[in-house]
Amino acid sequence: MSEKRKTTAMELLMQTASKSPPSIASTRQAQPKVAHKPPKRLNTTQAEIWNEVIATVELQDCDLFLFETLVCLLDQQRILQLDVNKNGPIIKQANSRPMHNPAATALRHLEPQLTRCFKELGMSPATRKRLKLDCRTNEKFNEWAEF
Repeated sequence: MSEKRKTTAMELLMQTASKSPPSIASTRQAQPKVAHKPPKRLNTTQAEIWNEVIATVELQDCDLFLFETLVCLLDQQRILQLDVNKNGPIIKQANSRPMHNPAATALRHLEPQLTRCFKELGMSPATRKRLKLDCRTNEKFNEWAEF
């Protein structure tokens, strides 16, 4: 009378945990292809930003110009932020007097433009709520969806 015992939930979890997680390369390959390719006029870094961000939003063809502007602004922001991280917000002039880092000043002027682009494309929580867009995680990009 030996019946096969059912697998417990804890055993299932242990089996799942013992499996090696998928590599980053394999998860990137599993994502769907980008519907809108980056314009050729973008440099390599901007094209990478394009592919990184476009996977998180749904755009129509009429949104692509604004999205391209956002990508260029994000590229500028990252360059300026690297300079501020490296040299700090205050730098010394040739005569050893302190002054504001011009990159920090440019970064402050760039932030409102970035915020506006994000809002216009529905990429802020407040905008999504106002436009009544679905804020739930897109299951095709959620690696935990099938778990």
